[in-house]
Amino acid sequence: MPESKVNTIGNQSTQKALKLLLSKILINEAKNEFPTIAAEWADKTGLHYNVLRIKRVSSRWGSCSSLNNINLSCYLLLLPRHLIDYVIVHELCHLKHRNHGPQFKSLLHSYFPLWRVYEEEMKVAARKLYWLMF
Repeated sequence: MPESKVNTIGNQSTQKALKLLLSKILINEAKNEFPTIAAEWADKTGLHYNVLRIKRVSSRWGSCSSLNNINLSCYLLLLPRHLIDYVIVHELCHLKHRNHGPQFKSLLHSYFPLWRVYEEEMKVAARKLYWLMF
């Protein structure tokens, strides 16, 4: 259940159109911002991806494919910079460890010692943005 309530204006189709418009704006902005951030982290970590894609995904903040492609949700742009960095590094770590096992967590911890705190922040953010993402 969503944490925050939002007053909405207009009918359901108007609201849907506004959400779609906002997601298109976010995708365009994220395409300008995320490649630079991801490239910087790839250089810092030595973990290099193939292709970076920005999508209108509401079920997850990011993913890493078996082809070493990284997908990021456009809604990530609405989060604080440290959480954007965290999600990008999380996905970069999947290039080396494809699961969330101890080796993955150890690698993630080496870049973000507070990763467990960030995971909780991500959950709070998802609840606050539920109205927009779904």
